[in-house]
Order: sequence, then structure tokens, then C-alpha cells
Amino acid sequence: MGKKVIRMDSDMILQAIPQSAPECITDGDPQEKDHTAFMSEDGMLTAGVWESTAGTIVVEETPVDEFCYIISGNVEITNHVDDSKEVFKTGDAFFMPKGIAMTWHVSENVRKYYVIREYK
Repeated sequence: MGKKVIRMDSDMILQAIPQSAPECITDGDPQEKDHTAFMSEDGMLTAGVWESTAGTIVVEETPVDEFCYIISGNVEITNHVDDSKEVFKTGDAFFMPKGIAMTWHVSENVRKYYVIREYK
């Protein structure tokens, strides 16, 4: 089967995914949804659309590299190293390197495109 370009529509229907571990949620009841549009043959690279309802999620150390582009909504991310805060809104793009510790504060629904590189 030949390779082809994969469309990732911003309004595609997403499926509920398991909620973050309860100890990671410090505020609200964020519900997450996802649609993986692409996965490499070795499973180490994925791309798709993700969204979350309002809430605060603490990430002690991300195990992947991830590029994000905010489709709608916004998120405030606090870096645990220096307590710096960044707000990312519709149209913003950012990169999170493997190993970063951060807190995601989602004040309203947020939807993003993502590209994730995993490690063995």
C-alpha cells in the first residue's frame, strides 16, 4: 500500500481517553479526548488532535517530545524549573521537550494538534 497525505481536520470527532491519574489532577475534572490521525510503523511517532475540558494537570516529567498547535481555547503552562508561566491561545504553537516538568491550567476547553515522538 502506498503512502498518502493524511488530513487532520480541526473539528474531527474525538474519542474519550482514560483520565490522567488522580494524583496529577489538582483542580477540576478535566476530561480528555483524542484522535490519532497518524502513527509510524514503529509506533514511535504519532500525530493527531487532542482536547481537554477545564482543569489543572500536573506533569512531573513528560516521557516524550511534543509539538503542539492550539486550534481553539487556551492553556497556561507553568514550568516547574523556574515557575515561569506561558499562556498559549488559538493560533499559537509550542514545543515541549522530553523530561519537562510542568502544570497545565486549562480554564476553558482547549483543542490542539500534536506531533509526539516517543522513546524506547
